[in-house]
Amino acid sequence: MNLKRVFFLFIALTFIGKSFAYEKCIVTHINEAIQLNKERKVYYTDLSQGISTRTSNALISLEKQMLPISYIFDGLAKKYQKVGLDLFCEDLISMNETPSFKNIYDNGAPHIKDYRFIKRLEIYKDLRNSFKNESYDSLIKTSYQWMDYLSVEPRFNCLTRHFLEAIIRSAKLAPIHIEKAHQKGMKSPRALINRYLKSIFISFFYSVPIDETARHTQALGIPIICNDVPAIPIDF
Repeated sequence: MNLKRVFFLFIALTFIGKSFAYEKCIVTHINEAIQLNKERKVYYTDLSQGISTRTSNALISLEKQMLPISYIFDGLAKKYQKVGLDLFCEDLISMNETPSFKNIYDNGAPHIKDYRFIKRLEIYKDLRNSFKNESYDSLIKTSYQWMDYLSVEPRFNCLTRHFLEAIIRSAKLAPIHIEKAHQKGMKSPRALINRYLKSIFISFFYSVPIDETARHTQALGIPIICNDVPAIPIDF
């Protein structure tokens, strides 16, 4: 089945019947990412003599596909945000924290032989299985294992590692959000947070092939993607 259909089928099955509302923490984040990558696409295309264009187009396309589900999550989180819980907003790091544009890696170009290939279905299943019992600790542990595997050469696989960092941060914040909601006498956001995490699992069907195409540009010393996402604090 076409991956896009899988993605939107997941959205439909998970959120059918839910209403849309507009606090927009996630939507704002995604729109800012789209704008940044559109702007930088031109520079990367010139630097790489066109090699990077496929990567930029795929990245922007992914971000646009993420917008519908982002509206849903923003809407469902609004009631928590209204009472002071930064649900999802705290999970995200502002695109203003993205490093300034650079033509080359500070420490030179990585060797393409050091790129680590992974199977997108493997990482998806591994994360899904680790979260079968909805254990945040188990999910965090598995995510760190994948991070370690892909961090051997940090100038490759940057989008996949970015999503892994997002999972770790949200999984660590989950108990905090849940406890704060309990203190305010609100319904637990556990189910909503778990849906959000599971939606990120789907992203690896896209990030893995994007990273594979990006490696050709990155091997030229051009830090596409790696220099285009904000660092996500996960050690807290």
